[in-house]
Amino acid sequence: MMDTFRPPAPLKFSIGNVKEKWRKWRQELENYLLATEKDERADKIKIAILLNLLGSEGLEIFNTFKFEPPESQKNYSDVLKKFEEYCSPRQNVVYERYKLFSCVQQEGQAIECYVTQLKTLASTCEFEEQENGLIRDRIVLGIRDSGLKERLLRESGLGLEKAIEIVRAAETSREQLRSMKEETAATVNSVKRNRRQNQPKQSSQDYECKKCGRKHKPRECPAYGKVCTKCNKKNHFAVKCFQNSKNIHEMKVPENELEIYIDSVTEKVQENELNSDSMNKNVEIVSETWYKSVTLNVNKYFEVDFKLDTGAEVNILPLYVLNIVKVKPKLSETNLSLTAYGNFKLKPEGTIIINCSTSKLKNIPLQFYVVNVKSKPILGLKGCLELKLIERIDAIECSKISKNELIKQYKDVFTGTGEFPDEPYHITLKDNAIPAIHPPRRVPQALQPKLKETLDKLEKEKIVSKVNKPTDWVQSLVIVEKPNGNLRLCLDPRDLNKVIKREHYQIPSADDIISRLEGKKIFSVVDLKDGF
Repeated sequence: MMDTFRPPAPLKFSIGNVKEKWRKWRQELENYLLATEKDERADKIKIAILLNLLGSEGLEIFNTFKFEPPESQKNYSDVLKKFEEYCSPRQNVVYERYKLFSCVQQEGQAIECYVTQLKTLASTCEFEEQENGLIRDRIVLGIRDSGLKERLLRESGLGLEKAIEIVRAAETSREQLRSMKEETAATVNSVKRNRRQNQPKQSSQDYECKKCGRKHKPRECPAYGKVCTKCNKKNHFAVKCFQNSKNIHEMKVPENELEIYIDSVTEKVQENELNSDSMNKNVEIVSETWYKSVTLNVNKYFEVDFKLDTGAEVNILPLYVLNIVKVKPKLSETNLSLTAYGNFKLKPEGTIIINCSTSKLKNIPLQFYVVNVKSKPILGLKGCLELKLIERIDAIECSKISKNELIKQYKDVFTGTGEFPDEPYHITLKDNAIPAIHPPRRVPQALQPKLKETLDKLEKEKIVSKVNKPTDWVQSLVIVEKPNGNLRLCLDPRDLNKVIKREHYQIPSADDIISRLEGKKIFSVVDLKDGF
């Protein structure tokens, strides 16, 4: 049981605030000794535990201590005192107080954290009896809320505990108020609306429609609900079919207005809303919309084409759909307001639970918000998931493989020296090259067994091969004995080098290589110690 307690990590004396780090480390040590029931052990054992947990840096510091008398180095308390003196050099009180007086509450910092920070800074300022009063002053002057600061200044007989109590209560009530004010607003996408800057919401002016090609008033498009004979999609005529413009990625617009279409939403943005960026914006026309036919059971069965919208938090069923199928279900009241893109508010008529069926699932109850607008029925994220029309992929599971399994699976990569996978390199010689044959150099008798062993090994690894027939080029063998006793073999191709047609290649600089390493995480190390 005692082995399950985690000992403190080795202390880094050369980094950061050593005094504060030693204070925390010593507290961790005392807790560890107490938890493992070693606090009552002999001093020499506790000293050994102390030096072992401090690490090599702490041991080196211990060896520099001068103990008077020498026997005191066997006393656990004296050893702790030496480390205390080492980690607590003489304080610059002026600087410590400067840090306290300049400490202010940071944005997002909880008041508890701020008070703890002030108390920690004040512990090194030698305030003695005045410490609580000065911490109180720093709280009043350092908090971010000016209204709360004014309230603290009005408080008579303000002490530290009372100041902390007031700011803590203010912070708690602020969080509770924020929670109470949060509107339960569900984000619903694709709700139609017409807007014109500085104009009434409903305009009677005719405009040229992009879906039927005619001029008519808003919300009176004859193509609404009709099926295109070209793409078999709804709400436009073939003459204005989006497939005619599939390859168009940039549209030039008049300088005085820009028309934006989102499904069946038409907005006109006035000239003062445009900037240079919007005038040069590339607009890609999307002719695909994700719909799914779902069977609803509301006193009778009927099919509805729903737009699958994973950005919507609720399911939307327009009232006109229920009117078409001539059903009048009882709606449940709701205080929820729906918010569309652009912060457009919509008040539902009520909610209803409907059993929904697809080709895969039957009678899945879903909650719908009934709205009195001429919009497409929308199936939100939750509805899509419950009907299994989409699949959420949170993570990709991959089988873990151990180091030994990896080495075993790719044995050829981790065995031997390795070789280049391409065809053997061909050395191109100049036209006037004259072959040279060097006589073999004599090898000392003591190196001959090692030489044969090395050549056999290189031949077995397919690094070199025997030549048993006459050849035009013969180079001398150079033998170098390594410090470990092995042999390094190479050739002396001085004559060959003179007649080689060299391939010129610019060697990359360190800056070139470093720039390519940005963002990389996994690296392969090529070891050329046995390059031949």
